[in-house]
Amino acid sequence: MEEATRKHPKIGIFGHYGNQNLGDEAIIEATIQNLRRLIPNVELVGLSINPEDTQTRYNIDAFPIRYNASFFKRKNTEAAINNDNKGRKPPSDSNQPNALAKKSPLPVRIVRGVASRLYHGTKNLVTEISFLRACKKQASELDLLIVCGSNQFLDNFGGPWGFPYTLLKWTLLAKSVNTKVAFVSVGAGPIYKKLSFKLLAQALRRADYLSYRDIGSKKLIEENITGVSGKVYPDVAHSLLTPSTPPNDRESKIIAINPMPVFDPRYWYTSDTNKLDHYINAMAKFTISLIDQGYHVVLFNTQKRDLDSIEDIRNKIQTIDPSYLESERFSISKHELVNELLQTLSSSDIVVATRFHATVLPLRLGKPTFGISYHRKANELLEDVGLKDCYVNIDNFSYEELSEKFSAFLNNTEQHSNSIGNKFTQYKQQLDEQWQAISELLPYSK
Repeated sequence: MEEATRKHPKIGIFGHYGNQNLGDEAIIEATIQNLRRLIPNVELVGLSINPEDTQTRYNIDAFPIRYNASFFKRKNTEAAINNDNKGRKPPSDSNQPNALAKKSPLPVRIVRGVASRLYHGTKNLVTEISFLRACKKQASELDLLIVCGSNQFLDNFGGPWGFPYTLLKWTLLAKSVNTKVAFVSVGAGPIYKKLSFKLLAQALRRADYLSYRDIGSKKLIEENITGVSGKVYPDVAHSLLTPSTPPNDRESKIIAINPMPVFDPRYWYTSDTNKLDHYINAMAKFTISLIDQGYHVVLFNTQKRDLDSIEDIRNKIQTIDPSYLESERFSISKHELVNELLQTLSSSDIVVATRFHATVLPLRLGKPTFGISYHRKANELLEDVGLKDCYVNIDNFSYEELSEKFSAFLNNTEQHSNSIGNKFTQYKQQLDEQWQAISELLPYSK
């Protein structure tokens, strides 16, 4: 449809979300809220790793950013993709692993391995080409593709062919059909491979808009990629509309703690069981000490895998003194929705966070927040809102350091709240400016 005749702008909201990470979902929710606020009659499409989840959460159409067989089967479009392969001669029996193994004089197990890789590699390539055609069709229906925040520029999960390749292919496809591309408040790092920077360079040099979530992200990208430049804006989740804070009806103050399975071989990209054990032991002792001081402690998740760490901490407390688990001042809060998470944070007085968005969201609510930091992005955020000495680094902290710093933190919570409130006013102004700039990328007047 020609731009001049389209009545409703159509925007794709792109990201590696859909894996029950409520920090990422908070970004998407904030994006949807602000686009609908600024652009009347906007039509939104979710582009995620789990389109079924995205469609259910936001009641918008959704499409996978990577090939998802179950999605195409459910949508009855798999046949349309496979039609692209009609006319191709199917592999003959001589190309099949078993057939090759029978004819080859080489040992059967070697031939089977080589043939299997060739066969499946070819099959995957054909599938990817067909998927790219479907992606291009999807991109052609958009006026704007927004890559939303979070840590999109990384390769510690999936290598160069994970996040960097996915960003590049969608950028190239969008630009090939004259769809604009905006990278909005995106975080960067870790990035280990030169190829990742090369793939990202090709994407970012074609972008119509680029902004970073923090100075560290801007520095990492622009020191390694020439010809790109973007401003720094706060994380998009700071623009999330939030519920009013209900009064705490408990006699004791509530401290909400967010554990995270850093170093855990069940989850983390580089495991370290010694550091993991240290973290779990320290968090169990810390929880017990807070209960002994008269606080009510809530362990909460912002991602499904956080529940593994919560269970580990609970088990450690069980071995120390099981009576704490039966205390009225101990509870566990499990979340699958952003609103559930916000309710827990709203009803808390103080938050101790490991995940980045378990830091962002309570700050958005004006809650004094202490960090157990696993990445520089959390340190930079806490320092920016005036909480310079209010965190420990997860790699090398001791229980004694945590207790000492947290005690000092508790003595200045009123000052911290005022500092956070003043900074949020600035964040809101900056994000309003950014959303206005994003809306002006569209070729339609209001």
